[in-house]
Amino acid sequence: MGVINSLRNKGFKEKLRHGALKALGLSQQKEEIDSLYYYLNSYCDITTLPPTKNNDLRMLQLGILELLKIFDKLCRKHNLQYWLDSGNLLGAYRHKGFIPWDDDMDVAMPREDYDKIIPLFKDELDKHGIIIGAGGIFDDMGIHQRIGINYKTAETGIWMDVFPIDTIKSKKELFQVKGSLDKAVSEYVSFYKKNEKKLTIEHINKKKEELFSKYNELNNGDYSLMLLYPEFNEKTYCVMQSDIFPLKEMEYEGFFFPVPNNTPAYLEEYYGANYMSFPRSGIEHHLDPDGSTASTRASRHNVDMIKEIQYLKDVLEDI
Repeated sequence: MGVINSLRNKGFKEKLRHGALKALGLSQQKEEIDSLYYYLNSYCDITTLPPTKNNDLRMLQLGILELLKIFDKLCRKHNLQYWLDSGNLLGAYRHKGFIPWDDDMDVAMPREDYDKIIPLFKDELDKHGIIIGAGGIFDDMGIHQRIGINYKTAETGIWMDVFPIDTIKSKKELFQVKGSLDKAVSEYVSFYKKNEKKLTIEHINKKKEELFSKYNELNNGDYSLMLLYPEFNEKTYCVMQSDIFPLKEMEYEGFFFPVPNNTPAYLEEYYGANYMSFPRSGIEHHLDPDGSTASTRASRHNVDMIKEIQYLKDVLEDI
């Protein structure tokens, strides 16, 4: 009975995991990490953390901030909607700026605006040495997944990602169609991964529409759902359109940028209910092929980031 009660209390999977850790001699380390995590979240306020003291990382963050300001100005100029996304949205909500250990910039846009930014922005950015295009500096992701904007990224690390958000006209509210949505996304992602390099965007969009139309409740309804870039995440992240629009503005590093109307709901969908806690895992840094961090690119290439940041400030004034 003792074993049965223990399994009931802790769960079978947890018991197996605990047994495996014990067999590997890692149970003590796990207990120490659990204790540290408990004390951090019980007695420390994550919202009071200061900016990073790592000068390389902080200079990269400030360079990325200038790139964001340029993007923001161009979006306002062309009446395009976007908002801070993922870790940068969390940073705005939790820290009023960058998460202290963050080293990139992510924003999101409705698909119809996303499809316009390369033709609208390219010439103006090109003349200032800022490159906009599909994918990333070390990958060949297609235009359907994300657009990258970079300024001397290989030497400075200055980069931002733009992700597309699709609208689904559901006949029911999100919680009522979650099962069908998960199935449709799974089918679509499987198709996309096999055909991304073979088909045009038009073919991919047509197939997406076809796969989603199999589920009657996801078509031609009165409820607008916003699906967050399954091509990139390969998962179902979705919120109600009213959670995003109308957009609000939130402070970020002393400036104000667009954020979703219901930022807590958006963050909870993406990160889960504990987004205001110290992270237990998932603190990642962008790496070069040789394993070096992006934040050290400038110092490794003898780049004066103060001058580069000032250059981007001048570009902001010029556009």
